[in-house]
Amino acid sequence: MRWLLDRFGWSRTRPRELGEPFRAEVMLDGVVVATLSDRIVTDMFWRSYRIEPLGTATAIADDDLWNRCRFVFRDPSTGQICSSGFAGGKAPFVRDGRVLLRALYFGDASQATSRAPA
Repeated sequence: MRWLLDRFGWSRTRPRELGEPFRAEVMLDGVVVATLSDRIVTDMFWRSYRIEPLGTATAIADDDLWNRCRFVFRDPSTGQICSSGFAGGKAPFVRDGRVLLRALYFGDASQATSRAPA
């Protein structure tokens, strides 16, 4: 089966969930504002992540930014981008240093899909 995936390039082009140990950067307008780590699977599609702001970044506490899906996520080791992730639950989205997210699938930056603000 692996040869079939390689033959058609699916293993290289399909977005994927990052392995363990999980680590990702949270970006807003091209600037890294926080890091994600300590992934916990909470449901079939939902994951809870520890979120740590960088420096004095307060953007992650802005529920409107989460509602409008303004954050982009990046794998720091490969540079692969995830622009499809979105927060779940009700505001406030960041609680006790954790955020609930869905659809954190990383792929080539050229294949990233755009999300229009709500």
